[in-house]
Amino acid sequence: MREYITRGMAKFMEYDDEFNNTFGGHVNHFIDKFLVSVGFFSFNIISFDEWIQKKNPGQYRTNKESLKMFITRLYGNKAMELIDKLIVLK
Repeated sequence: MREYITRGMAKFMEYDDEFNNTFGGHVNHFIDKFLVSVGFFSFNIISFDEWIQKKNPGQYRTNKESLKMFITRLYGNKAMELIDKLIVLK
């Protein structure tokens, strides 16, 4: 199990520099810790959503704007592509 966790964390950390340069935070803060405890790795999009909105006061999403639209508007297409990669990473 320990080896699996090390490999899973390493996959996410490959994106840490790009994530930090783009969003000013570290990707490991958004790995779902509960799922890790049962042997799965997942990017916690809900935690990221809450964090990114707090990080950008006054830029909150409108009622009709998705998180994808919000990220693209504030950070660009490459930032959204990074999030898409992290969501499907296993």
